[in-house]
Amino acid sequence: MLREGEIRIPSGCAIAAIIDRKGGMINGSEIIKSISLMHDRSNGLGGGFAAYGIYPEHRDEYAFHIFFENAQAHQACEEFLFRHFSIDVAERIPTKKVESIGGGAGSFLGEYMAGGTIVLLGLNLKRGEKLFGTHCASGMHGGKMFVRGSFPKENLSPNIRISTLTPRDRKELEGYVRKYCRYFEADYDGIMKKPFHKLVPETSRPYANLYTAE
Repeated sequence: MLREGEIRIPSGCAIAAIIDRKGGMINGSEIIKSISLMHDRSNGLGGGFAAYGIYPEHRDEYAFHIFFENAQAHQACEEFLFRHFSIDVAERIPTKKVESIGGGAGSFLGEYMAGGTIVLLGLNLKRGEKLFGTHCASGMHGGKMFVRGSFPKENLSPNIRISTLTPRDRKELEGYVRKYCRYFEADYDGIMKKPFHKLVPETSRPYANLYTAE
């Protein structure tokens, strides 16, 4: 049996829902604020939405919203869909730039993180705004974070070790940042001018002493 820290556990999630009992339309701002907490928590999978009624003209059909990593994935997925489904409408999803992508994080960033990597760029922070909120990395027992610039150490879990980047870390980080800059048309050199630090857990069992003697 694999021990804690040796396997990625996709847990730490939560569900929120909202509905107008009179059947009216609802502004999405409240549910967005609710689910946004999940963007910074736990396993790094982020938060997502499931909505009913957004395409009333297709009330008896299913809608797939799909993002592709590359052209090959796009082609393979479309071939599968057209082979197994009857497609009524196929079109690009309207999108807009979101300034918060690449910014700071709220509280509980990386809470109970069991694996994977988080890169926190801290772009476009307002005066006095901190890179991340309180309880960062609480219960983190796997994975790592790359954080850019200065950050509030008082908001960081005491179980976390802060270190400078090794050449191997730097190479890995550069790959993530280049991909971000390609997707969001950001300045790679400008981002990399600020120093990064790596945050990793000191132990894979941060709460072991709460339940057993040393």
